[in-house]
Amino acid sequence: MNYNDNQYQRSAQKDAPRRRPEDKSPSALLLSSLPFVVALPIALIYLEIIAHLATFSDMDSAFFAYITLFSMASGMIMALLCTIFNKKVNYIISLILIGAATLLCAIQVVYSAFFGNFFQLTTLGMAGNIVDYMDNTVKVIFANLHWILLLFLPFVLFAVFGRKVVVPVKMNWMLRACCAVFAVCFFMLGTLYVNAHDDDFGDSFIYGEGFLVNDSIGRFGVLTTARLEIQYHLFGKETFSEPEDTIVINNDTTAIRGEDIFGPKDPVTTTPGNVTPPPASGTEGEGTSQNPGTSGSTDVTGSSGTVTDEKTDPPAPPVIDRSPQRLDIDFEALKADALAKGKTKLYNAHTFFESRPGTNKHEYTGLFKGKNLIYITVEGWAPSAINEKLTPTLYMMKNSGFVFDNYYCSLWGGSTATGEYANITGNFYYSASCIKNSASTYQPFALGNMLSAQGYATHAFHNHTYTYYSRNLSHPNFGYDWHAVGNWDATYTKPKAWPQSDYELGLNSLPFLNSDKPFHLYYMTVSGHAYQTFGGNTQAAKHRSYVTSIIGNDYKTETALSFISCQYEVELMVKALYDECERLGILEDTVFVLAPDHFPYGLTESNEKNCEALADMYGLPAENIYNNYKLYEAPLIIWSGSMKEPVKVDKVCSAIDILPTLLNLFGLEYDSRIIMGQDILDAGAEGIVPLNFEKTSYHFLTDYGFFNFTTKKFEVFEQYSGVDQNALAAYVSQKRDYLYYMRIYSPYILDSDYYRILFPNG
Repeated sequence: MNYNDNQYQRSAQKDAPRRRPEDKSPSALLLSSLPFVVALPIALIYLEIIAHLATFSDMDSAFFAYITLFSMASGMIMALLCTIFNKKVNYIISLILIGAATLLCAIQVVYSAFFGNFFQLTTLGMAGNIVDYMDNTVKVIFANLHWILLLFLPFVLFAVFGRKVVVPVKMNWMLRACCAVFAVCFFMLGTLYVNAHDDDFGDSFIYGEGFLVNDSIGRFGVLTTARLEIQYHLFGKETFSEPEDTIVINNDTTAIRGEDIFGPKDPVTTTPGNVTPPPASGTEGEGTSQNPGTSGSTDVTGSSGTVTDEKTDPPAPPVIDRSPQRLDIDFEALKADALAKGKTKLYNAHTFFESRPGTNKHEYTGLFKGKNLIYITVEGWAPSAINEKLTPTLYMMKNSGFVFDNYYCSLWGGSTATGEYANITGNFYYSASCIKNSASTYQPFALGNMLSAQGYATHAFHNHTYTYYSRNLSHPNFGYDWHAVGNWDATYTKPKAWPQSDYELGLNSLPFLNSDKPFHLYYMTVSGHAYQTFGGNTQAAKHRSYVTSIIGNDYKTETALSFISCQYEVELMVKALYDECERLGILEDTVFVLAPDHFPYGLTESNEKNCEALADMYGLPAENIYNNYKLYEAPLIIWSGSMKEPVKVDKVCSAIDILPTLLNLFGLEYDSRIIMGQDILDAGAEGIVPLNFEKTSYHFLTDYGFFNFTTKKFEVFEQYSGVDQNALAAYVSQKRDYLYYMRIYSPYILDSDYYRILFPNG
């Protein structure tokens, strides 16, 4: 062959059309695509396993089955999307998809380590708030770096070998159709497997109408949860589709009362003679006193406590108003209107709220009428932060006012935001967006609005950024003039300190205490914010020496002492407010209320150290401590200088019960059926507490026991053991149903702006 022939052949080869991957035979194309198609689902399964091991202590076979089936479906869809274009574009798409899945898993690992629960995509617009905690976030990332590196391993492998070993070649439509068919098949198998777990409130419930991000991640993994969250956010969840689907429960005719099964109990030690009652009309301050529910009965004892006239007949027992705490709401007309407009969910909401018995007025109704109110939501508070030697003011208030022995602080779903929302509104919500969303809704029962209508000066304070959680919008809507860092000219010794001083917050607010006009001051503290370590919390470091000298031998772990050290700020703050009230001569006319937003879940960046410190602080076993309901026991203080003797309250209660209790104590008119919490002091109302743990929900407490949603068992308190098992089963079933409806309609109040529907004219 001469030179010209060779040149001709090379020219012919150059001009011939290049063979593309999709021009291969179907079998050859399938063989070349198979490594990539298989690698994607395997990568997703790997990510789910690593994320689960990083955030949970165990993994059962059902979880592995769910992530395998749903990851195969998702992986096939991703394979389809990554084989439409040429190799370069497909490679880029594959990196984007794998990178997004990896990033989502990594975010959940870090978020879980920091906040104790999981990030919700629906709160993505609030992600900028994390900048305020960037130092702590960096610490969490480094503490969990080994998990993060393991999560990014598939992404690195795809980046390095994605164009050589597992090549995302362009497939023909037949092979892409096969991917789609396999994806549908795996998805259907996963769904069928979920539906096979259709026992009461089982996996099918969590996957569907009972979906919550925390519970779903623990059962179905990060990626499936993200899909469900987006799906339900866009299209809603099916709960009740037909009118009258709501079961009318807990009313006077169908309720199974605990006392009928376990025997009678006295949940509130009602001793009205031991508490200074509100003064009679026209006798403010001196001379006479008034028993609750009476008008103008006079004191028959002299200043020495001896009877002034032995022949005087004893006064008649006071007539106590025990009428229902209700407003005039025409639910029948509201239901008829909802039906006429085809609003089934609204109809069922009206049915539920109408069916609730609510609470009644009682001997403590109006006890604090006309008094000043100082209400403090304490960041990350725990019982160990109150100590007779270290915090005498708090100790005195906790034990000489209304004494709540069974108060629990649920993790509603969004840490501080949801805890504060429950404290303020008497309702609960599942995400941190509740505070922001409250700004555009009607909030007639918030104490700021209720008391400002009574002529009170109402102010709210915070020693952190005034726009955080959009409180600059929500708190004015709750009825407060809002004062925080950025819109309030307050003075702090160390303006750049983290966290800021609660004590100095109290000092800055002293000018708002007024002896001439009733006032209501609300505070959200910050000194106890995570991390509560000597190295990471300025206030803990400041009080380290003093706190250690007082109670240093009471605890084994340094972290427990550092937590108590930072919370010492609350004692100093309350003492400053107490002293100012005393100086102004208004202590007996002032009520103090303190409650936490949540338990201290973020003591350090180390989960192991957290468990050790919490066990030290609560006196509980460190193993599986987050699933021990006693970890969620918390302090609640309701105290006034007018109370001469404590009132013991054994009833179980939680944050949502504070508002209705205070509304009744201050003699304010409200409807107890349409606030999800209940008046704690109504002895006729059985206590019930919806209790969310760190990563599991739907637990609850009653006055007689604890229901564990994970094990589906009701633990009867020891003093009530030996009851009839059939009666107990019926009781537990009813309470589970009731909690189910509470968990539907409490968020519904905010989501639907329900109070505006009930009171369109304000």
